[in-house]
Amino acid sequence: MKTIPRGRTLIATTAAVAALATVNATPALAANSSVIGMVGVSGQHLGYGVWNSVGGANGNGTIEVYDQFCDGNNGIIAALYDSTNTQVNLVSVRFTNCAQVEAHNLNSVKAPPAGPSRGEQITFRVCKLLPDGTWKDCKSQSRTNS
Repeated sequence: MKTIPRGRTLIATTAAVAALATVNATPALAANSSVIGMVGVSGQHLGYGVWNSVGGANGNGTIEVYDQFCDGNNGIIAALYDSTNTQVNLVSVRFTNCAQVEAHNLNSVKAPPAGPSRGEQITFRVCKLLPDGTWKDCKSQSRTNS
């Protein structure tokens, strides 16, 4: 049996502890998202909104809307609010060209401090958008911006 000198044991032990600490370190927050669908009074699918916590021009996520029901000047609108209930971003779309499959619009979420910080609670709200600009039948979900 070979004996390991005392100095080498300390180095090996230190390296093992450092490796174990690295493996057990708190992982980064996983990406988060939300999808909210809109349904008409007759039950038809109108469209939906999507929030993603990653990507976008600022690296702080995106919000996007899809209007999939060609009904003239009605549309879909989505807003993102930070933990103080301050509106951070807004995106809307109206499906007016019925030759297309859907209408789509995307905005990048603002970077902090104007946008939400990592780990901050956000609210994502999607609504029907009427021709006069009124938001109707809104649905909201709360998530963590990760």
